[in-house]
Amino acid sequence: SLKHDLKDRVPPEKKSEYELQCYPIYDIILAAGLTSIDFWSLDIEGFEEDVLDTVPWHKVNIKSILVEVEHSDRDSILRKLQAQGYRIHKEFGKQDVFLVKD
Repeated sequence: SLKHDLKDRVPPEKKSEYELQCYPIYDIILAAGLTSIDFWSLDIEGFEEDVLDTVPWHKVNIKSILVEVEHSDRDSILRKLQAQGYRIHKEFGKQDVFLVKD
């Protein structure tokens, strides 16, 4: 899988393990007291779709998103965002797509 391939690109001598506590993005949005976000940049090396899948779109208004698609399934990400009312505003090569909510 793509995620496995990305993990294997890191040389063994550069790998470290850390225990981290992770939270869904919506938990962080709630903790900040937000219901609307003007701009969200999402670039997490192939895990963008996993994070997008956790967003309760009916509970938060994200007006624009810059998402890296280079290490992900670009078409799947765009379909999901378009289903939430986003349209492509600008593409930056094959790496990033800037979307705005209609």
